[in-house]
Amino acid sequence: MAGIIELNKNNLLNCYNKAHEIAKNGFCTPDIFLKQFLYNEEIFTIDLMNICIVNSDNIRPKFLWKIIHEIFDENISIINFYKDYREYLSFSYFIKKLPIERFMKFDKPDFYIEINNKVFDLEIRSVLLEEEAKLNKIGMMMFGRGKKESEFKDVVSRKYKRLNWNKYYKNYDGINVIYSLDYDFNKYVIMLKEAIVRKNEQASTFKDKNEKWLLLDTENNIFISDKNMLMNIEKEIIKISDDIRNLKYVFIINRQDNIFYKYDFRSKI
Repeated sequence: MAGIIELNKNNLLNCYNKAHEIAKNGFCTPDIFLKQFLYNEEIFTIDLMNICIVNSDNIRPKFLWKIIHEIFDENISIINFYKDYREYLSFSYFIKKLPIERFMKFDKPDFYIEINNKVFDLEIRSVLLEEEAKLNKIGMMMFGRGKKESEFKDVVSRKYKRLNWNKYYKNYDGINVIYSLDYDFNKYVIMLKEAIVRKNEQASTFKDKNEKWLLLDTENNIFISDKNMLMNIEKEIIKISDDIRNLKYVFIINRQDNIFYKYDFRSKI
């Protein structure tokens, strides 16, 4: 983390791009994504995977959200910018759960990870309903901007003209909130199983012979936050396990509720 620099949009984006480029060009250690910045005479360490302040109760204070919005406003239309950002959100949570020594960003698989000098393939996928994915993107685009209700709706409506405001929007004491309570557990179980089957098929096309792992990120879905529901999900995964021959593990995470679940397909062999 050598060299403390001033925190502003250009410096943060520069460091973000450099770290991500290093990870694309070869194996690197996770600490290359940690960078120290100076803001208002205070030093902050920012994780460039998720653009959050490390070891802080307030991982994204207002000044950081302002800079993040400036970066996204300029780069969101760049191919794969938002996709890579979301993958790294999942990955940054994942690497805190396992002793990953080095990794490399790739395409197929999404990442190569190294543990105890052994390399594994890691594929990442978010499991969300289409409406949820849209709402999450709106939340990322608008959170922390301090817009009045009319301004908020005007900006969002330019991009999402058919958004059902009565269903997905609330204003709590002047705070704009986009949310969904349209949760169907059975629907999500089907989506999880379909994602596993599809990624199992894709894994067979990878050119390397590494052990293959799948990470499914349910993001902020409340259905995955209950341990009993996880047990029900495992029962459903077991039903398809005989057909899953190319994956060793599936990991299911929920970052909001700190859920980390692992299923070993080879344990039944």
